Amino acid sequence: VQDVTGIGVFNQKKEPLLVLWKTDQIRSGKQFPKSFFNRGYEVLKKDLLNQRKKLGHLELYYSNSFLIEMMALKKNNFNQRVDQQSQQIATKLNQVKFYTIIGIILIVLLLTASIFISLKFFVTKPLAKGINFSRSVARGNLRANIIIEKIFEDETSVLNHSLNEMV
Repeated sequence: VQDVTGIGVFNQKKEPLLVLWKTDQIRSGKQFPKSFFNRGYEVLKKDLLNQRKKLGHLELYYSNSFLIEMMALKKNNFNQRVDQQSQQIATKLNQVKFYTIIGIILIVLLLTASIFISLKFFVTKPLAKGINFSRSVARGNLRANIIIEKIFEDETSVLNHSLNEMV
């Protein structure tokens, strides 16, 4: 790996088992040379496990420039994922808004239709019966009467009943 400048494998007692480092070529030994640490490396330490039992650990030495590049790459990937997820959430919210608006429109239409049907059944129809009755009486038919459907005791029922009693 180009930017990994050193790898160390250590046992549980932190004794080196294998050490690799790179200068102009890859070298190996039982420990890093003292000059290796003068260059300012970042170290990533990772435990080596076998069935949850710690066997030792691995140390990877990176150059600072490599870590900076990797952090920038991770940040860009993270930002791209956040943008994608934000777009997905916005799309879902727009769908929810659309279906909510459609649902509200349907509810309003149903309520409007039920109001009109109620008005026709409870107001317009009984008033039409009363108007027809009064026209029949005006023409001289004193035997006319209104068939009153007593569902509710409302104003139109009372009016029609009064018209029946008048004749």
